[in-house]
Amino acid sequence: MPHNLFFIELLVVLLFFAVSGGVVMNLFASADVRARRNKLTEQTMLRVQSVSELYAVCGDMDKTVDRIFGMAACVPFTQTQTVEETGEQKSSRGYTITFNDDMYPLVTPDGIRDYGAVELLLLETEENMNGGTFHKLEIEAVTLFSNDGAELFYEGVSTAYIPDYEAAAAAEESEVYENAQ
Repeated sequence: MPHNLFFIELLVVLLFFAVSGGVVMNLFASADVRARRNKLTEQTMLRVQSVSELYAVCGDMDKTVDRIFGMAACVPFTQTQTVEETGEQKSSRGYTITFNDDMYPLVTPDGIRDYGAVELLLLETEENMNGGTFHKLEIEAVTLFSNDGAELFYEGVSTAYIPDYEAAAAAEESEVYENAQ
């Protein structure tokens, strides 16, 4: 009888260690997934910051994406929006850049979402003003490996104003002429 109690106690201890080992392994797996997701979002935010800063300096989306990613990694697209006040339709250009788990851009335009981990969407709009052009770049970062599908984790805007000195001088000259009359 004492030998049987010893074996029963040993089985209870082994069962306890097996259950606690399973829980600990689940925690480690969950921590690994979160660490990978954090690494990808951190690396993506560094690229978003680079895009935003370079675009604010030059105001040209094509130059920005070519210098940071290379045009081979970018998939162009166009988007049409309707302005609520006037009902006018405006067309905007954009690029999609998809990265794999190692944050290397995927350069083939077909099926890139199937193998990507993170996607950057860049959409540029322009507005002509009296003395120049106001450029706006909308930036979205999306993770593609979420359980619920694609998950937007960053949305921001970078702007640049490119003055047209000749047009501004002509507008100022005509204003001075009108005031003189």
